[in-house]
Amino acid sequence: MLKASSFRGVTWSKRHLRWQAGISLQGRYLYVGIFDDEQEAAKAWDLVALKSRGISTATNFPVGSYLDTDGAIVPHAKYDKLLSNRKAKRALGEAAPSLPCSCSCKQNGGKKDLGLSAANQAQYKPSSSSSSSSSSSSSNNSRVPL
Repeated sequence: MLKASSFRGVTWSKRHLRWQAGISLQGRYLYVGIFDDEQEAAKAWDLVALKSRGISTATNFPVGSYLDTDGAIVPHAKYDKLLSNRKAKRALGEAAPSLPCSCSCKQNGGKKDLGLSAANQAQYKPSSSSSSSSSSSSSNNSRVPL
């Protein structure tokens, strides 16, 4: 039997046999969570939608149930953390904090961090061939461990 939800942002998970909430933020899907109750999932979706899209967004339940006495959206630690992660910030168009990585991308200056001393890193760097010939011989294509 296929279950369909009457709430926005809520679907039945065949894998988990529970209700799943997820929201699309600027074309990117953000997983909210898995819930035993369909209405819990709808409330979770509402909170995330209000926090990410603003108070004028369409919700499953009246907006007043998510506001405190000052008219601000009620804080919820789990969903606040969810929206502060890198994926959510990218989806919302905010600049996520950039952490140095260990790959050879432009962020790291094209250098791979091997966790070795400078002397040992020189040993593992690929040797660059000074010849500009387009023919490849087996001696020029030797692999150096990275």
